[in-house]
Amino acid sequence: MNDDKVKITVIIPVYNRAAYLPFAIKSVLAQSFAAWKLIIADDASTDKTQEAARPFLSDPRVEYIRFAQNRGTGANLAAALQLVQTPYFVILDSDDWLDVRALDILLHEMENQDDSTGLVYGNSIHWSEQKGRIQAKKVEKYRTFTDKYDFMLYHPMVRPRFFRTQAVREVGGFELDDPHQGRFMEDRYILLKLIAKYRFHHVDIVLYNLRLHESNISGAKNIVKFEETRLYVYPKILKMWNDEYEPVFERIKGWLHLSKLLPKRKGIPVRQPAETAANADQTDAPGPKVTVVMPTYNRAPFIKEAVQSVLDQMLQDWRLLIIDDASADGTEELLSEYWSDHRITYVKRPINGGIGPVLNDALKLVTTPYFMQLDADDWIEKETLSLLLGGMEQAGEHTALAYGNSIYHKKKKDGIITDPPFKHREFTDKYDVLLYRWMVVPRFYRTQSVRAVGGWDLSVPFHGRYMEDRQMFYKLAEHFKFLYIDREFYHYRLHDTNLSLSNREKYAEIRVYLVQYFFHKWKGTEQTHCVIEWHLNAEGWPQFRLVPVEQRKKHLFVLASASRDELTERVKHRIAEQSKEYLLRGCSVVVFTLDGVNERGRYIRGIPLEQLSGNPPKEALYPLPDKLYLENAKLYEKAKKWGETAGCEVLLNFPLLPPP
Repeated sequence: MNDDKVKITVIIPVYNRAAYLPFAIKSVLAQSFAAWKLIIADDASTDKTQEAARPFLSDPRVEYIRFAQNRGTGANLAAALQLVQTPYFVILDSDDWLDVRALDILLHEMENQDDSTGLVYGNSIHWSEQKGRIQAKKVEKYRTFTDKYDFMLYHPMVRPRFFRTQAVREVGGFELDDPHQGRFMEDRYILLKLIAKYRFHHVDIVLYNLRLHESNISGAKNIVKFEETRLYVYPKILKMWNDEYEPVFERIKGWLHLSKLLPKRKGIPVRQPAETAANADQTDAPGPKVTVVMPTYNRAPFIKEAVQSVLDQMLQDWRLLIIDDASADGTEELLSEYWSDHRITYVKRPINGGIGPVLNDALKLVTTPYFMQLDADDWIEKETLSLLLGGMEQAGEHTALAYGNSIYHKKKKDGIITDPPFKHREFTDKYDVLLYRWMVVPRFYRTQSVRAVGGWDLSVPFHGRYMEDRQMFYKLAEHFKFLYIDREFYHYRLHDTNLSLSNREKYAEIRVYLVQYFFHKWKGTEQTHCVIEWHLNAEGWPQFRLVPVEQRKKHLFVLASASRDELTERVKHRIAEQSKEYLLRGCSVVVFTLDGVNERGRYIRGIPLEQLSGNPPKEALYPLPDKLYLENAKLYEKAKKWGETAGCEVLLNFPLLPPP
């Protein structure tokens, strides 16, 4: 499919997008089809756009032009069109990015059409960026249009727009005659002109990534200007189309849209938007039944072995979705040899978000009834997909997760040590799941079940970067059954850069949070007469157990009127004096400061009284108590307000001791 002759020009119109432009350019440089020309058309940016483009200008395929005066996107594209010398061109907005195979597929599809086709377009992923974080919002699946009126009534804007250059020039190129001289709606204007003379061809593949952010030109701040342009363009185009219809507009979510076309003479039908189910749930559609989801971040040394283990599966009817969390180690280039296999989809995020956000992205993109997570540094046995899929289909809809056994491979100075197979087991109930020390693998999910529990919660500590597997494990255990298959499926690689090894303290904290959160939630609905107790083992991992309330450890939880850094000797002495009798009765006294409390979870960081004199005091994690006593009345109002939020009763006086 590749050709040494340059056939495609990519045009990136840009204005004040220095922060986004490099990623857009990199998505062009990474294309599987390399015979392209890139024109970066700078519409007189006032930020550091020129500096952002400069590192890429050493590539002879890249050209940067800068206009002296800002004139808007339409004028920018009109000027760039004059420079195009290739038979085709595609527009890439400077804050968006292309799928790695976009140009290859678009060119192939266009060249399979005759000259009556003026535009080829695919599907797109919409990404929402807020406060430095980005998340897949939806997959926009466009459709084929029956005629020009069908397209006019279609609300979404198709992407990517891959044009036949001669066709665009024949219809007069980009217009600047609207009230805002082409600054708004220039994309729809050119397509309305083009579809009057040429056919459009849709490719049902995701080829484009659209970034939604606060400074998008299509944001609410420009709503009036878009409306003024729309009210000009549609009537003009309809007059060009034999003046058969009168446009009718209505407001949808604040925006003015074309709602229908009323005929101006008898014998012509009313035209209304066509019903479409293009973006409906696709998990029951014909085709593969399982997607392997492979999240990756800087796993270049290992990822090819993971991919190969999928290629070697006995079951060959699968999809592989690789989501790259902004790797900077050459992962994209390393995987380029697999782009000819259209079962494999590669999505690169522009901002590193962590495993939780990545899996939520995958959940938006998966279109199969089942998906299995395979980490990029691990691999699976050849029969994994076939056996797990067969088991899940026999188990029924109330089973959300299938798993098996695993083999651990540990990297040591003298080589790799492979442990005997580790056998997981079946679980009796959700509390058995909650207390289970190990994390089951592989995790073969029923897609609808994961969606039913809302995917991965990012409001937890560390925003889903750690223990995302545990979180989903517990969420599913609350509502669904699990299936255990006693076979070795999964090879787990232990190495120096494993997240679970290099971030052990964070993993311990989030594990405590999750266990306490779910136990408290379930206890509230089932009135379980037990409490959770835990300790940290010698390796720093929390170990849990359920104990009856009457057997719980006797703790006195005291809230100090100081922050951890401000615990004076006077405060420590006062707490010690107030606690003396409790210690004599065998009660453990734990001191907390208000800044050590996690309001979302069922834990707080506390200091055992005997550690209070340390410098700094040595903290540990404790469950959130039912009652918290104050050592100083001055703290009462603030503590009471917090207690109401966290579900903890705050009391002024120490409890009365029972008689000896």
